[in-house]
Amino acid sequence: MRAKSRIALIAAVSIALVAGYLIWSRQHADLPRNSRGAVVPVLAASAERRPMPLRLPAVGTVTAVASVAVKSRIDGQVVQVAFSEGQEIKAGQTLFVIDPRATQAQLQQAQANLARDQALLATSRADLSRYTDLAGKELVSHQELEKVQANLAQLEAAIRADQAQVEIYRVQLSYTTIRAPITGRTGAVQLTLGNMVKANDTTPLVVINQLSPIDVSFAVPERELPAIRRALGAGELPVQAVVADDTAHPVVGKLHFIDNAADPATATVQLKARFANDGQQLWPGQFVSVSLQLGSEGEAVVVPAEAVQESQKGSYVYLIKADDTVELRPVRVERVDGGVAVISAGLQGGERVVTDGQLRLRPGARVTLRQEGAANGKGGIKAQ
Repeated sequence: MRAKSRIALIAAVSIALVAGYLIWSRQHADLPRNSRGAVVPVLAASAERRPMPLRLPAVGTVTAVASVAVKSRIDGQVVQVAFSEGQEIKAGQTLFVIDPRATQAQLQQAQANLARDQALLATSRADLSRYTDLAGKELVSHQELEKVQANLAQLEAAIRADQAQVEIYRVQLSYTTIRAPITGRTGAVQLTLGNMVKANDTTPLVVINQLSPIDVSFAVPERELPAIRRALGAGELPVQAVVADDTAHPVVGKLHFIDNAADPATATVQLKARFANDGQQLWPGQFVSVSLQLGSEGEAVVVPAEAVQESQKGSYVYLIKADDTVELRPVRVERVDGGVAVISAGLQGGERVVTDGQLRLRPGARVTLRQEGAANGKGGIKAQ
């Protein structure tokens, strides 16, 4: 019985091994044929020599040029909210109205005190004129004249104090209408109609961000600073920002600020670019991909970025020779820009490289082109 079980087990293992081999051989059927010289279909493109922009890539943060946290300067009740959340507003536009009645009453009281003292001053001046004449005729004493003069001086001082108090209450009354200090877009309203507000409270009534123009802040390695300053000396430097990998709709601005010190912790320098942002593609707080253009390289050898492969020994491409076989060619990639690899060594203009199908290739393999068409629409490098 035990012998039969062993025979059954051996048979089952043999069947499993045979089935596994058949599956493996089907999945890898192409590789042995290719290694024996079968033609491999690929896509290819020619290396080109053409001018290429010199760009510094970075990650930036969108920041508002101006941002104001609107607060009240007086205590009171909000009796009007004159805008909607998220609304575009103009500088000077009314935002909130604080109950003005108490301040208006204080102003009226100060104005009444001023009028009273002005009337008393007029009487005092008349008294002084009369006492001066009488003192000249020696009908009143000099002590009485000095008393009238002192009373006049006191009233003049009181009027100056009254005028100052009237001005104070006028200013306080102006604070009951809160106007937009800048043009921009409002955020969420923190205190709605009917709530009590305190002067200079920690919580603002609303925050206004200026969206047009707008800044993008980004950092570059400090070693790039000399090149940036040289390029900036020759003219304005364009900066391109891409939101959420939307490369089809880049936003273009200009570099306008270089920080006056490098960060020793990160060995970087902070820069800012300003964008008109008329369409408001950029929004405060967003992360964007930034590209600072320093100029252009006159003649550079370029290939589609997908043609470049990586190995432990470095970058390489599969070069298609005249007899339609491939050669593994080591290359040095200077940078990748817009899906195009700039090759500083290893290739010349006009040489053909494989852009798709490298996984099935080995040096000496024969290839055929699957199709023709643009391998890179932006770069204009064509498959051949």
